[in-house]
Amino acid sequence: CCTNAIDLDCTYAKAYVRKSKALIALGQFVEGFTELKNVLDNDAETNKIPSDMKITIQEQYNDARKLSETFSFGEQKLRDKEYATAKGTFGKLLKHSNASNVMINAARADLGLGLTDSSLRLSLRVLRTDPTCAEAYEVRGVTMLLMDDFDSAMQLLKEGLRLSPDSEGIKCSLKSCRSVNQSIKDGRSAVFHRKFNDAIRYFTAAIDQQSLHFFPLKAPLYSNLLTERGQCFLRLKQYDKALSDASRAVYYLDDCIPAWIIMANSLHGMGRHEEALSHMEDLMTKWGSNNDEIRRAYEKADFEVKKLKRPDFYALFGVSPLASEMELKKAYKIQAKLLHPDRLSGSNYTDEQRKEAETKFKLLGEGLEILCDDFKRQLYDEGYDQEAIRERVAA
Repeated sequence: CCTNAIDLDCTYAKAYVRKSKALIALGQFVEGFTELKNVLDNDAETNKIPSDMKITIQEQYNDARKLSETFSFGEQKLRDKEYATAKGTFGKLLKHSNASNVMINAARADLGLGLTDSSLRLSLRVLRTDPTCAEAYEVRGVTMLLMDDFDSAMQLLKEGLRLSPDSEGIKCSLKSCRSVNQSIKDGRSAVFHRKFNDAIRYFTAAIDQQSLHFFPLKAPLYSNLLTERGQCFLRLKQYDKALSDASRAVYYLDDCIPAWIIMANSLHGMGRHEEALSHMEDLMTKWGSNNDEIRRAYEKADFEVKKLKRPDFYALFGVSPLASEMELKKAYKIQAKLLHPDRLSGSNYTDEQRKEAETKFKLLGEGLEILCDDFKRQLYDEGYDQEAIRERVAA
């Protein structure tokens, strides 16, 4: 309609403005300001457009040029993988145009940041208005891949390739999807057969594959891959590597519960029980109190810390953990004589030495009571401290 109006009256300024706005709404930003630029250039020679209308055209031209420059800037930031800047740029453009190319680029920016929910929402909006948009299928397919849903990803990417058979981007995405999916299947199969070294090799291949293409580090798939490889390292008692993978997984995906469990178990394997307890306490305070796995991990860490801090009665008695009750009582008499307060009452001993001996003397009594009782000794050997033993006995 605007084009017909312009053909009838080339000085009809409102038609040019409306046509420019329509082009911008369709995402044709360059055409939107080029149309007005040509009008202004021609009128500089003919001077047929009234001055007040010329001002209106000039204002729309300035706005259209800014939007075009903004769109080009956003595309460049996508190419440079500066996704946060690109997201902000296309977010501004969405206030002026809901065109498919704007929403697709906004979805790509979200995808680069690992914001899968937002990427899914934007790509779906495009497909509802244009079911033949191959780029929307590509973005949606890659998003499903990043969410570890390979079946849906393959279907969407194949549909995108059907609509655009020459698209190198979709071909690359589909190839990567197949490769990563196969590596993960092989890795999980190796885990099932307890071939953990082979599983590590497969998961590493998947991780390396994703780093070469379109996977953002904050995507769920990346954290899942690190978690599965970390579990293999844990099974092989390679605690430092398991801890490294688990730490990276929770850094990128804070609520990745399996990774938190691997981290805690790795720390226990390294004897860093207090550090494991600190992490679990933090999770229990923030969001983990209603999760059974986190709660059990916290209870285990708390148990290990108490076990670490409890007195070593066997060492105090100077006997092995296999010592009989008779050997324990004999050792008690020897140690009790050495640590008795009357023996350390002279001036040859400092107050600090007497205090230390008094503490050990009291512990000898506690130790004799626990180690000479079969049930209490069993609890002690299982790792319970004195308080926990008293609670279990009372129960």
